[in-house]
Amino acid sequence: MNQLTTTTGEHPADGSPTFAVRGPAGAIEYDVLGNHVRVIDDSGEVIDAMGKAFYTRMREYVDLGDNDAVFAALTDLYRTDLAGGAL
Repeated sequence: MNQLTTTTGEHPADGSPTFAVRGPAGAIEYDVLGNHVRVIDDSGEVIDAMGKAFYTRMREYVDLGDNDAVFAALTDLYRTDLAGGAL
């Protein structure tokens, strides 16, 4: 059973896209407006932010309209950074 959910939304400041992968260990979120990725643990604390090379790749996927690639990258991060490869 897949315990992960993927969602898209709009940033409240300007309506730009947001993407998230959520599961029992926390969430990985990408915000197009700020062009950053956050790793959030299950308590809601931001425990990491990704470097420029990663979020630049994410922005390229968004610009191409490839939401599947965005969610695949966020899911991989969830598995390695939050779930310890368990999912």
